[in-house]
Amino acid sequence: MHSFRNTVGTIYTQWKNKKNLPLWIMGICSFAGLWYIFACKCGGGLRHHGLILMVTIFLVWISGEYREDNKPSNELPAFLKKRWVVILIVISLGTSIFHTCKSYREELTMQLSGSQRMAMFLRSHNLTDKIIVAHPSPNTSSILPYLPSVGLWYADIQQYGTFVTWDVKYDKNSKIAQDEVLQRIDKNFPDKKNVLLLVTTPLDAQYTSHWVLVTKVTDRVMKDDEKYYLYKHTA
Repeated sequence: MHSFRNTVGTIYTQWKNKKNLPLWIMGICSFAGLWYIFACKCGGGLRHHGLILMVTIFLVWISGEYREDNKPSNELPAFLKKRWVVILIVISLGTSIFHTCKSYREELTMQLSGSQRMAMFLRSHNLTDKIIVAHPSPNTSSILPYLPSVGLWYADIQQYGTFVTWDVKYDKNSKIAQDEVLQRIDKNFPDKKNVLLLVTTPLDAQYTSHWVLVTKVTDRVMKDDEKYYLYKHTA
């Protein structure tokens, strides 16, 4: 809500100053694009919504550099001197305190990254030289920034990689079931002695007779999607 208030105030200011028409158009397009993404495509989270605040700050900053005669000025934009605008800004910043306190508490009491924990386990147990089959690729790829020069074999696209390419091939295979993942391992790695399986959900009981759990990262971390299960084959 506070982002919405800042958005309206900033756009109104740019509209009032007709000489800043290009800047006004840019602001409208930027905000419209962000609101469309959040409303129709992906709601995002607190970090994503911060983009609205960043665009707002940019427009306020750049608009303050020009007066009505289009000459540079170091003075605050006129609308920032209005009492109602100051009140809205104070309220907006005040509400952000609650989010800030929540973030600080989580950083102090929770694991920052489940991906880092899994990566450190692989490194400390000298498992990075093994074939690591990973699925799904967007989640499991998060461990690689902590493992330089290490690649994963992604079961969805059936090839080695580091980052994920969001193309048609990935889209068609992104939601394959566990049995399909295991079938692809059998097809590409018949000798599974040197194969590890990294997944984000535990294997069904029917598969655990051949795949043994090595370790897991399931503690609640700041990002709930960073939970991992590492398996090795009994072969």
